[in-house]
Amino acid sequence: MLILYCPCNHDEDSIDMANKLREFGYLNTKILEGGWYKWVALKYPVVGTDAANAIKSADAAAGNGAAEAVPAAATTAATTTATTSAPASSQSANASGAITSGRGPGAITPSFRVLDVTGKYKGTETCYVCEYGTAPTVIAFFQNTGDETADLIVKLDKLIDSRKDLKGVAVIEVGPEAKPWLEKLAQDKRIKIPLVVFQNGTNDSGVRVYKLNLQAKNTFLVNDKRLVVANFANVSGDTFQQVADASAKMLGGD
Repeated sequence: MLILYCPCNHDEDSIDMANKLREFGYLNTKILEGGWYKWVALKYPVVGTDAANAIKSADAAAGNGAAEAVPAAATTAATTTATTSAPASSQSANASGAITSGRGPGAITPSFRVLDVTGKYKGTETCYVCEYGTAPTVIAFFQNTGDETADLIVKLDKLIDSRKDLKGVAVIEVGPEAKPWLEKLAQDKRIKIPLVVFQNGTNDSGVRVYKLNLQAKNTFLVNDKRLVVANFANVSGDTFQQVADASAKMLGGD
């Protein structure tokens, strides 16, 4: 028996992987409902270098009243799917023409856990890649907070708001220390897209999974059907239009 589980509580990747395995004759599979997050929140045994941090995150979420989002008991055992990796070869030219960062065009956008600061799952760990599924999406990774980051998040929020068929999320790489700044930004600028952080900062597995260059101030990935369509690094206010144009092209606009 193969038991599959996702890094968050949406199960999308696990279900997709189970369907693919069945095509190759692996019929004895089960899905762990609620995935890694639910397992850890229920304090079931875990092994691995991230285990201690995961337990602390679950305890903190429970302390904030987020435990209600987790079902009271775990269901039948489930499977661990390693996130699908994609070749790092086709990275696109970036906005500055100098630095590259992030998965290149044609690469899969794997699930990755974040701490939700202002979004639908505020105060808990989740995965917006799973949440948005195959919908056209812009994922923006920012090295740190600051005026330029704030300006770009506002521009991204306006872009997403202008196209109802487009999703978006902004991720701060430095980690939970950015929470107060993000909360204030969301309130002051009425940001609608989720603002999230890597739970473990620049040591988070998401940095490795998405091949982020920590020397890049930011990385924008324009994605459709869980595949990268365009990749831009070191975007500025003056070059953000490249992201908007790539999104419009992806959606079939001008």
